[in-house]
Amino acid sequence: MFQYIKTGVAAAALNAGTGADNQGQTAMVGDSISKHRRSSKSHTSRGNFKSYFLIAVLLITCNAFAQDRVDTIYYDKDWKGVSSRSFADFYRIALYPANENHRKLFRDFYITGELQATGGFISIDKFDDSKSVFDGEGIIYFKNGKIQYKKTYQNGKINGEYFEYFEDGLMKVKTNLVNGELHGLYTEFYENGNFAQAEYINGAPKNDFYVVGNQSGQLVKLRFSDHTPIWESPSVSERRTEFQDGTPWQYYVKNGLTVAQTTTTTKEHGKKWHRIDIIIANNSLVPIEFDPVNSITAFSLDKKERKAGLNVWSYDSFMRRVRNRQTWDAIAMGVAEFSAQQNAGYSTSTTNTSTRYSGSTNRSGSASAVGSGGWASGTYSGGSTYSGSSRTSSTTTSYDASAAYQTRVLSQNRIAEFENSQWNVRNAVQQGYLKKNTIFPGQTISGSVYVERKSGVAAYFTININGAEHVYGWSY
Repeated sequence: MFQYIKTGVAAAALNAGTGADNQGQTAMVGDSISKHRRSSKSHTSRGNFKSYFLIAVLLITCNAFAQDRVDTIYYDKDWKGVSSRSFADFYRIALYPANENHRKLFRDFYITGELQATGGFISIDKFDDSKSVFDGEGIIYFKNGKIQYKKTYQNGKINGEYFEYFEDGLMKVKTNLVNGELHGLYTEFYENGNFAQAEYINGAPKNDFYVVGNQSGQLVKLRFSDHTPIWESPSVSERRTEFQDGTPWQYYVKNGLTVAQTTTTTKEHGKKWHRIDIIIANNSLVPIEFDPVNSITAFSLDKKERKAGLNVWSYDSFMRRVRNRQTWDAIAMGVAEFSAQQNAGYSTSTTNTSTRYSGSTNRSGSASAVGSGGWASGTYSGGSTYSGSSRTSSTTTSYDASAAYQTRVLSQNRIAEFENSQWNVRNAVQQGYLKKNTIFPGQTISGSVYVERKSGVAAYFTININGAEHVYGWSY
C-alpha cells in the first residue's frame, strides 16, 4: 500500500521505515573470505597468490549464478501482513534484483487479480506496510483500471507533484509536496464542478482562509477555523457603469455577488423621493441575507459638501403612505362625482323680453287786436318728444331622467377606473418594493426602494451585504 494524502487534509500521513535488504550473497562471500584468511596463515607468498586467485574466481562465479528474488506478500484491508492468501485483501509481488544498479520494484493486486499499484521501494515491511519505504514514481489504481493516485517518493517521502482522481478519470486533487509536506497551491475539485484552493508553506496554510469557486469563475473565501465566508468590501475603483435603455447602472462584481443600482428622482404620493432600483445576483456558493432597511444607508451632499442623512423607507411604511394618499384622493374624487350626480338630468333655460317706445307733440297759433290807437298781431308755436324701453326675464328648469341616468353611469365608470388605477399602483408597489430576502446561490432579486429626498447636489447610497459595503454616488 502506498501512503497518500487524504483529500482536504493539511499534510500527508507519511512514515519512513527501514527494512532488511537482500544481501545474503554478499554475506556468504564475506564469510568465505574470512574463513580462507584464517586457514592460510602458514602459506607461502605463492600460496597466498593462489588463494587470492581462487577468491576472485569464486566471486565471479557467485555473481554469474546470482538470481533476482521475487517475494509474494499478503495484506489485509488495513495493509497489515497476513500469512495466508485466504485472509488477504491485497497481495504484493516484490522484486529484489541481483544487480544493485537495478531498482527494487513491486506490483500490488486486489485479491481478485486486478492491478492495484505499481512503484519502487527501498524496503518493505511484511507485517505493517505503513512502515515500508517507497522510492520513485508510484501509481495506485481503481479496480476498473483507472488511476486513483499518482505521486513521486524520495526516500519514503512524497516530493513533487501529487495527483488524485475520481473513479471516472476526472481530476480530484492537484498539489505539490516537499518532504511529505504540502508546499504551494493545493486545489481540490468536486463532482459538481466546484473547486477549493489554498496555499501552503511547509505543511501549514499560508492564509487563514481558502477559496471556493465554481465553473462560472465566481469565488468566495471561507475561514479555515469555521468554514464561514469572508466578505470583502469592494473599492470604488472596482465600480463599473453600464447603460440599459439609456439608464446608467452602477455595479460591482465581488465575493461571488453582482450588486447593481440606479436611481431616479421623483415626486409621488405627495412627497419627493429617490427611487433606487437594485439588482442582486448571488453567484457565490452560500446563501446571503438582504434586508433593505438594515442593509441600505443614504445621505445627500449640498454645495458646501455638508451631509444630510436620508431616511430609507421600509415596504410597510411606504405602503401606509400610499394607502393614506389614495384614501384622501378617493375622498376628493367621491365628493366631485357625488356633486356631478346630484345635478345630473337637470337643465335650465332663461327667456329675456325687451320693449322699446318713443313719441312727440307739437302746438302752434296766432292772435290779432284792433284798437283806437292801431292794431296788433302775433303768433306762437311749441312741441315735445319722449322715448323709453323695458326688459323682462323668465327662467325655466326641466329634468331629463335619461340624461341623469347616463351621467350616473359615466360617474360610476370614472370611480371604478380610479379605484382600478389605485389598485394597480398598490400592486406595483407590492410586487416591486424590495423586502427582506434570503438569496440562495444561483438566485437573482430585483426591485425598488424609496428614499426621502432632500435638497442637495448629490446623493450617496451604501448597500451592505454581510459586512461588504457597496457604495454608489449620483449627482442631481
